[in-house]
Amino acid sequence: LTMFGRPREEIVGNKPHDPRLSPALQADGVSTHDKALEKITAALEGNPQRFEWRHLKSDGTPFDSEVSLSRLETGGKALLLAICRDISERKRAEEALRASEEQYRSLITNIPSVTWTSDPEGKTTFVSPNVEAVYGYTPEEIYRGGADIWFGRIHPEDVDRVKSAYAALSESGVPFDMEYRIRRKTGDLIWLHDRATRTYDDQGITRADGVFSDITARKEAEAARAQAEHQYRHIFESAVDALAILTMEGRFVEVNPAMCDLHGFTREEHLSVTPAQFLVPEELPDFEESLEQARLGENFHREVLAQNKDGGPLDLEVRGTVFEYLGKPHVLVVIRDITERKQAEHRLRQVTEQLVEANAALEEKNAALRQILEHLERDKKAYRDEVCESVEKLLLPVVARLKESGGTLDRQDIDVLDTTLKAIVERDIDQFKSDLARLTPRELDICGLIKEGCSSKDIAARLNISSQTVHKHRQLIRRKLRLSNKAVNLAAYLRSR
Repeated sequence: LTMFGRPREEIVGNKPHDPRLSPALQADGVSTHDKALEKITAALEGNPQRFEWRHLKSDGTPFDSEVSLSRLETGGKALLLAICRDISERKRAEEALRASEEQYRSLITNIPSVTWTSDPEGKTTFVSPNVEAVYGYTPEEIYRGGADIWFGRIHPEDVDRVKSAYAALSESGVPFDMEYRIRRKTGDLIWLHDRATRTYDDQGITRADGVFSDITARKEAEAARAQAEHQYRHIFESAVDALAILTMEGRFVEVNPAMCDLHGFTREEHLSVTPAQFLVPEELPDFEESLEQARLGENFHREVLAQNKDGGPLDLEVRGTVFEYLGKPHVLVVIRDITERKQAEHRLRQVTEQLVEANAALEEKNAALRQILEHLERDKKAYRDEVCESVEKLLLPVVARLKESGGTLDRQDIDVLDTTLKAIVERDIDQFKSDLARLTPRELDICGLIKEGCSSKDIAARLNISSQTVHKHRQLIRRKLRLSNKAVNLAAYLRSR
């Protein structure tokens, strides 16, 4: 903005060849539009460009700059990074160089910003006019101010180092090249890159020739980058998930502590092996396929079976994404241990299978219970019918004769009454016991083994009979116990009784 002398709104959103920012034709007579299109296209294709360009300040004054264009990608979007340096002073210096004396020739060829010259006593004898833009003081103020106007404004932490460098240059001719902080006339603290050498003029008198540049923007950018790197490093180191950075060939470049804890390897051990050494053999083809996806710029997501340093199994969820690291494409891998989840899923499947089996067994028991209840209901109904018939045919006639006789019964009626009542009271209504009594000793033995859960093969072996014989006994037992419903499990029915 300072270079163009314009507010930000007049620059952002416009094209390089906008007539307000550049003349219609460049100094070489080429169309501004054509030249801009040519350079931008080449840079976007991955060919960095460096060229000179003529711009216009807000008052229409032209100035020359050196422009560097390079492609960069962020967030999957291609952009152009343009670095524009005002070379107006250099252009004027080049013109002046051709007409200057030889004593200024070496000085002018090294001008990126402000140049200065001092005599053997350290007094500034020359400083380029643009010093005011950088330092805030005019050349005349610097000539009058002496050493205090310079050394008196250097940051206290840097002043001894700077004075020592100037003294070594003056006394021994030791050149210096250093960076330090100094306060401008306005009080703002800026960073300077200052370098100087000792030379001799035609009369053999020594002088110091130097050049300094304002590098505040670069220092602030470096500090911001260092802060960002520190923050990202902290996030990387403190992440709960295991993180690893791989080359496109599949070798470790960096791992976080969670990755070391997961596999049991130290960071140094990780950097000497490949991820393939953590995987079980059958996972290797999938690992190579994931790397191939990364080389194509694609992300990947897989569940893999790996092992730790001791050979213990690990179920892992692995996500990979391609990003730029140290100026080259790498793969950031996020790994989560899902061993417990997998074990829980396995236990859930086992419990589900057990529940299905238990439900089937319950269904069998329910069917047997329904069969038993049906038997009981039939037994009760038969008993009621039998009781009613006995009362009607035997007891009621006796009661009638008792009424007719005036309350006396003969011996025969008393015997009938006694026999009938005993039959009613003592009758066994447990049909199962009645049915069970119909079984032979061999069938009762088989029932006992069935109730224990033995298979037909086990029963045949224990009783020393054939499996076919056991099968026939099973059919007879079901028939005698009146289990006509094939859905009723014989073992469940016997255990329920």
